[in-house]
Amino acid sequence: MTPLVDHIAADRLYGDHDTVAVALGRLEPAGGRDMTSADLGTRYRLYLDALNERRLDDLVHYVQDDLSYNGETMTRRQYQDLIATDITAIPDLTFDAQIIVASDDHVACRLVFNCTPQHQFLGFSPNGERLCFAEHVFYYFRDGRIAAVWSLIDRQAIEAQLRQTDMMISTRRSRELCSRLPDCRPQ
Repeated sequence: MTPLVDHIAADRLYGDHDTVAVALGRLEPAGGRDMTSADLGTRYRLYLDALNERRLDDLVHYVQDDLSYNGETMTRRQYQDLIATDITAIPDLTFDAQIIVASDDHVACRLVFNCTPQHQFLGFSPNGERLCFAEHVFYYFRDGRIAAVWSLIDRQAIEAQLRQTDMMISTRRSRELCSRLPDCRPQ
């Protein structure tokens, strides 16, 4: 099957959500019909819509009861909790699909996150500044729902931005403190 490649603008709408969800997002393929790459791409975008709209209970329509995440077996509830933890740590988290490639029963996606973490996430302590980083994620679908996820997050980009903003914040604070002292001149 020829892969479907879809470059998506962040503000692109996919039509009436309820109509599309009923047609593709919440129904298994009728009569055992295999999903086309276009169906799978649309289904994946509906899954992202559910995440972005914080409709995590709707994952029942997009994720198998049991799945594999980076080789670890977990339940859909554990997967949902994993996502909920990220959303709690990063309230403005938006799953912005820059590239989607759907073929047969697989989806590959480049997600870009431009967000301001409020709490520790992925082992990083936030500093109140915006971060931009990417996740490259691959999915295997079985019976129209996600059965396996392989995720690679650009942790180096996160670390570099935190380090850079920490240095800028530290320099700014030093200058502010120094400006308050009569014998100190900022350099």
